[in-house]
Amino acid sequence: MRQLLIHTLSGIAVLVFFGSTAYAVQIDSIVFYDGNPLNVQAVIGSGANTAYEVIDMASGPDLAWQYNFDGSLNGWQMLTAIEAGDPNLTVTATYYSSFAEHLVNNFQYGSITGVLNKWDFYTGSYNTGNVSSSDPQGTSWTLSGVGIDDVNITSGEIIGWVDQTKPTPQPVLPETVTTVPEPDSAGIVLVASGTLLRRRRRSPR
Repeated sequence: MRQLLIHTLSGIAVLVFFGSTAYAVQIDSIVFYDGNPLNVQAVIGSGANTAYEVIDMASGPDLAWQYNFDGSLNGWQMLTAIEAGDPNLTVTATYYSSFAEHLVNNFQYGSITGVLNKWDFYTGSYNTGNVSSSDPQGTSWTLSGVGIDDVNITSGEIIGWVDQTKPTPQPVLPETVTTVPEPDSAGIVLVASGTLLRRRRRSPR
């Protein structure tokens, strides 16, 4: 799907067509101490409730997704729904029937991968009242003592994964991208404003 970005600069409308590359979405409901909103890869699902999934790769970006839902669901159901909604995300897991649990082995986002079987699983929640210079992200994290199938997702909950080889001991919520992405080879089309570039009338001979 192509994206269309329109700027109006000095009376000239600039239409910039981007290719099929997906760009992250700003979520203004979570705003950090520096004023930047949460940056998610995609908003998936529908419903009155909202939860988030965060994955911190070993050597790569901190990734997040927003998931909207109604009713009840567990952590595995949310994770697989996000995987189904984002073609760049691949989740590898082993199901242990004796425990009725999925053990997440690895995440891959495009060419970015984590380390097999080295993931810490956290649950958390965002509280705007906690946002300060000492806690810029206002999120309280708890290392989960249960499996992903046993976590009942509630509205506002954040599920976080951290590759154990990463120095950061807890998940990090990514902030919005502050730079404007460059247009790709699809090109730029300039449309002249009627107030600036008007067809010149020929003078009568």
